[in-house]
This record gives sequence, structure tokens and C-alpha cells, in this order.
Amino acid sequence: MFLIRWLIKLTSVIPAFFALNSRKYFVEDKINMAAYKGPLIIVQNHKSFMDFPVIVRMFALRRVHVVVSETLYASSGFLRFILKVMGVIKADRFSGDLSFVNESVDILKKGGVVLIYPESKIETSDEILEFKRSAALISIESGVPVLPIYHNGRIGFFKRDKCFIGGLVYPQDHTTEGASLAENADRLTKALYDKICSYQRIYVNSFFTDGTKRAPADKMNFAGRFVLWTALPAIKLALRPRVIYESSGTKLMRKHQKRLIVIGNHTWWLDGPMLYYLFAKRKPHCMIAKDVAVKSKFLYNLQKNVGAVFLDRTGFDWPTLKSCIDVLEKDGVLIIFPEGHFNNDGTISEFHTGPAMLSALTGAPVVPVYINGIYRLFKRVGLCMGDAVFLKDYYAKNGINPDTVAEVTRLLYERLVNLKELFDLQETDADRRARQEIEKNHIEKLKET
Repeated sequence: MFLIRWLIKLTSVIPAFFALNSRKYFVEDKINMAAYKGPLIIVQNHKSFMDFPVIVRMFALRRVHVVVSETLYASSGFLRFILKVMGVIKADRFSGDLSFVNESVDILKKGGVVLIYPESKIETSDEILEFKRSAALISIESGVPVLPIYHNGRIGFFKRDKCFIGGLVYPQDHTTEGASLAENADRLTKALYDKICSYQRIYVNSFFTDGTKRAPADKMNFAGRFVLWTALPAIKLALRPRVIYESSGTKLMRKHQKRLIVIGNHTWWLDGPMLYYLFAKRKPHCMIAKDVAVKSKFLYNLQKNVGAVFLDRTGFDWPTLKSCIDVLEKDGVLIIFPEGHFNNDGTISEFHTGPAMLSALTGAPVVPVYINGIYRLFKRVGLCMGDAVFLKDYYAKNGINPDTVAEVTRLLYERLVNLKELFDLQETDADRRARQEIEKNHIEKLKET
């Protein structure tokens, strides 16, 4: 059996490279699949019969025992033989026989790996089906942690299945002493279901698209690329940005999200470059007041080369609005400072309605970023990046009118204020002293004027 199993693995290496080449995203703690030696229960949503080979390739050096339904055993003798060789555990869904639980526990006690699809059938839509208790029962009985994985099911030649891998879920963290086994199993099952559903939301939000093929975003000219190539390493070295993420999915969203409106508080002119640094791979465009930009011809041309959009604040600026919509319709990133002016006294001023209106017109999500505004050479600048706010359904339900735009603007303001509070909780003593000194100097200058 051992030789046959490895023969199957070795002969399938080449086709597996093209058909089972999954892309792994670690939502929480990164786990070295090849080096992990302990017993493990893997729980994954069920998209197709090819889900199992994807996990086998992911844990290529381990023998993965998968729990399968009785229907596969009724297909053919050859298939039953292959299943036996690969270490499959048979579960009869209708007889009430729970011997597969004991068999799984025995395998885990020997240091093995067990794969379970708790939906117990293949999904026929994008909705994750209700989980059965099997994975939770096995985890509680064996004391082995569970690794939850969500994947989008794009399996096939020259396709890449996106797998979102969470952190280990330990049964003792979701069980209560004195509760019955059924109650603890239900509690752990819900925790696993909620985690995989949250990974699905991360996938949907991080790879946001409506399926429409669009023209590529405007290519940056050589001067713009040169500025970014030289400025971004200097920012990393001199300002040493420290980024705090609101949740585990925010970091993924930063790297992969298409079509974004990024809003931030405005403390100094370096706020723009800091947000360029955050979204450099997405070739962002920053909205800048034209009356401020034209004061220096050099800076005006510099900002123009890196994709800035200039806003005429003397009246309604239709060309700029059209440019912003064009950036977002081409899945670009647009940076806006909705306060409309510098504010480095430690507070956040009320927002203008621009981001809310652009989100209504384009369906683009809004990402708030709080900047602590401590700009001193070789002192760390802190940024707190929040989850994307998706407003498309809200506008579809309430319509696009001045009241809904004002309500969304208030919501975005509150989200940024909450990020400031989240950052303040993690602010170091040195950063706090530096920020208070900057705020004090600013207030003194205001008094002088």
C-alpha cells in the first residue's frame, strides 16, 4: 500500500503542478505546511471532488486521511481500492454509525492528519452550507487542533485555486467544563463555521470585482515611476512606517483589493506620500487642491507625474469628478483627504461628502487610514488601516440622495475616529510624547496668529 500510494503521488506530480497549483493566503498565523509534524484536523468548505487532491498536494510529505461519504464506495471496485490506498475514512451519513469518529481519533493519536468536509456535500452555490458536528466531535475526543481553510474552488489546468488558511483552533478554547459533549461540539462547530465564513468574506472583499473586463488603469510615465522608485525606499528608511491593521483580512485587502477609495486624516503634506507608500503596488492617484499645488511649479509637475488629480475648490469641478470616476472604473486606487485641510492638533475635522458621493457613483469600497502625523527623521510614523467599507448595498436599498450621502459621510468619519482610538491604545510612550509636543507647538502657533 505504501509503495502504491507514493507511486500515485510521484506520477501525478507534473499534472498536479498545472491543475492543483493553489495560491495560499495566511489569514492569521503562517503555518509551514511541509515542516508541520504534529497531528492535525483540516476543515475545508466543499466545492468539488478535486478538493481532496489540492490538500494532498499542499501537505505533500504527509499522509492525509480524508473522511468521505458512503456514495463513493458504491461507484466501482477500482475506486474503492484507490480510496483505501490513499487512507480514506468511510462515513455512512444515514446509518448513524459513528465508527469513523473513533477511526479518525485513532489516526490522530498516532500523529496523523485528518481532512473533513463538515458540510457533508458539495456546495452548489457560493453559500457555505451548515456544518455537521463531526469535525468538532473528533477534535474534542482527540484534543487535536483544527486548521480551517476556505477556497474558491477554481481547480483545473492553468487555474489557481485561492486558499485562505486560518490559525489553529484548539478545542479547549471553545468548550466549557460541565457542559455536555453535544453542547461543546455545537459551540466548536459554530466557531469553525464562523471562521470559514469570515475567510470567505475576506476573499470576496480582497478580490472585489463585478466580473466586468475593463480597460487597464492609466500607465504611469517614466518620470512618475522614477519618483516612486526613489521616494518609496527613502520613506521606508527615513520614516520607518509602522502599520497596524484593524483585522486579519485588512492586510490581504491592501495587497489585492481592486478599485479603492482611500481616505485619511490630514496632518501634513507627507500624508500623501505615506498613503502612496501603503498602496504603491496599486499605482494610486491622490486628489490634491489645485490652488495649493500651483504655488510651486516643480511640486505641481512632480505630483502630476505620479498621477495626482487636481481639484478646483472654487466651484463644482466636473472634469476632476470625471477623472476620479475614470480612475475607479479602471480598478485604480484614489486617495482623498476629506477634511480638506491640515489638522495636526490631535483632532479630526468634519468630512466633506466627496468620498461618499464617489462610492455611490462607482460602487467602490472606502478604506479609512489613520495617520498619527509624527514626521521626524528616523522616528516611526504610525498608520492604522481599517477594513474596507462596502456601501453598494446600502445605496441600492436607500437610494442616492443628499440624506444618504450625508449619512455615509458621517459613518466614514466615525470609522476614522474609531481607528484613531484603536491606534492610541497601541501607541508607544515615545510616540505619545512626540505627538503631544507637535500638538502643543501647533496650538501655540495658532494663539500667536
